[in-house]
Amino acid sequence: MEAGVFEVEAMRQQCLDSVSKGSLPGGTDRSTEPKAALKVLQAEAKLDQKIRNLCRDAHVVAAGFAGDCGAATTVDDLVTCVRDSHTAGAASILADLQGAALVGNSASQK
Repeated sequence: MEAGVFEVEAMRQQCLDSVSKGSLPGGTDRSTEPKAALKVLQAEAKLDQKIRNLCRDAHVVAAGFAGDCGAATTVDDLVTCVRDSHTAGAASILADLQGAALVGNSASQK
């Protein structure tokens, strides 16, 4: 299920990497470019559909999710919660990985 979220965040991270390398001007928001926006929408739709194929409202209520999705009582609630909370988690993980790579690169250059 998380693959769709990581795909979206990887695309966003590629944009940030391009800005930091100077191949794109600072402040570039590729999500406004039709091709990039379409890829993001497709990845999010893929994730949403996976959840909708597996769950019904009764399943969501019966599961009694905890944490970020504890208030979800419908499939729509769950789709929104999973997308939002996992997107934030994926962004955090990718930022950590990028930070680790930068530390590793600077250490190896000494």
